[in-house]
Amino acid sequence: MKKAQAALEYLVIICLGLTILIPLAIYLHISASNYSQDVNLLLASQSLEKLGQVIDWVNLQGEPAKIKVKILIPNQIENISFLGRVMIWKVRTSAGVSTLYYVATTNVTGNLPDLPGIYEVVVEAEERGVSVYVG
Repeated sequence: MKKAQAALEYLVIICLGLTILIPLAIYLHISASNYSQDVNLLLASQSLEKLGQVIDWVNLQGEPAKIKVKILIPNQIENISFLGRVMIWKVRTSAGVSTLYYVATTNVTGNLPDLPGIYEVVVEAEERGVSVYVG
């Protein structure tokens, strides 16, 4: 009888421990996921702003100005596009796709990869605007 009571008490203690640990583990997992998404959005925003400022600077210098800049493209980038003066970065999140954009002082053409990594990007002034490409 005493062995059965001791085993039952151990089982109750383990169940109480799991009752506390499982929700805590779920909460920590969700928090880490949200933090990762926030960091990706922040990194994308900072990279877009940095690239936009370099584009504006090269445009002010005029042709044949050219500069290389290192840009971090974070995880979860879905698409990077250039439409006239606007650079658009689309970032995947759990809530859907967030769109980040930068309006430059001139027309911007180019192509950037949407794979994560650090890239050396060439920003070059041309007759009709600025060209952006990985160099």
